[in-house]
Amino acid sequence: MKRYFKTIVLSLSPLRNYYRYRDYFQIYPIESDALYSEYAEHIPLYLEYSVDVPENISNIDLSVETLNKEKEILSLLTIFTSFHIFCYTGYEDRWGLMMPAISYDKLSEEQKKIWNNLLSSWTQAAVKTKYFIREIEIKHLSDCLEFQQMPLMAMSEGYFLRVREDKVIKKIVAVNGQEIVMQFPSTINQCFDAYYQLSTKHKQILTSSIYLACEGIDVQQKYKALGFLAIASALEGLTKLLQTSLPKQKQNGKIEYEKKKILFKQLMSQYYSDNDNLQNVYENLYNIRCGITHENELFLLDYGVTLDEDNLQPSEDWLNLMNLTMMFRTVVTNILTDTERKNWI
Repeated sequence: MKRYFKTIVLSLSPLRNYYRYRDYFQIYPIESDALYSEYAEHIPLYLEYSVDVPENISNIDLSVETLNKEKEILSLLTIFTSFHIFCYTGYEDRWGLMMPAISYDKLSEEQKKIWNNLLSSWTQAAVKTKYFIREIEIKHLSDCLEFQQMPLMAMSEGYFLRVREDKVIKKIVAVNGQEIVMQFPSTINQCFDAYYQLSTKHKQILTSSIYLACEGIDVQQKYKALGFLAIASALEGLTKLLQTSLPKQKQNGKIEYEKKKILFKQLMSQYYSDNDNLQNVYENLYNIRCGITHENELFLLDYGVTLDEDNLQPSEDWLNLMNLTMMFRTVVTNILTDTERKNWI
């Protein structure tokens, strides 16, 4: 039995159109002044989706099904595009102050006085409107007549670089008078089609890597090394898809390390680029991952803020993290659009 649900999710960039994938799901903007703040970095969106469940399913089991479906859709959207689309998990509650909808400089003197005298309250991470606080069941996916369908962007080698999303890049783009808005690549429908047609074995491998990479994206703004480790490990997990003919040897730590590095570089060469000039880049990224795992080598900003203008390491760390994220998205896209898959297990 197919049932349909509607919920609120979040993004770091605005959505101007709607995107719909068959009768599975669609995502579109929320037009509400009540959900606007000049300070807000998280932009609310509507997500509608369908789930196939037994007719007599219990409410508890239905809640599990809907939560899992939401996670699947948001994770796939985050990896098949350059945009982080997510929801609050219920673990973000904290002490906080309610921010005004407009910037502090625009407040009246009376409003500034009220705000300056506010005391902290325990806050729940949630998106609530007058008529909507949580997931609701609907009869079918909405028509979305008030929005145009999103025009998909021609996929090229530069897609994940041109529109990749990050707070630092967003600040730079804003200085240039431009705005980063969501625009999905032309490969997105093919990626969803291929994903849902995978065998159970291949789907499990891909899903595990995608979920792990999304956890890395979730934390990378705050924990750089942890985010890098999650995404690098997610890439390494994709090597399980490859057929290999590596020589069998008596295993020891060093041989196992070299074997895994060879598989990592093989994956990158096959599904990212086989350019000889990038082989050292792949090796460097894998060595960074191993340094974090085995030598406790954190990124410099994980130790605290530095004011040393001559130290370029934070910029290099950030670029390595952004490039690795872009590479993972590209590799997954190329895996799913590889229709022959001759080298798969």
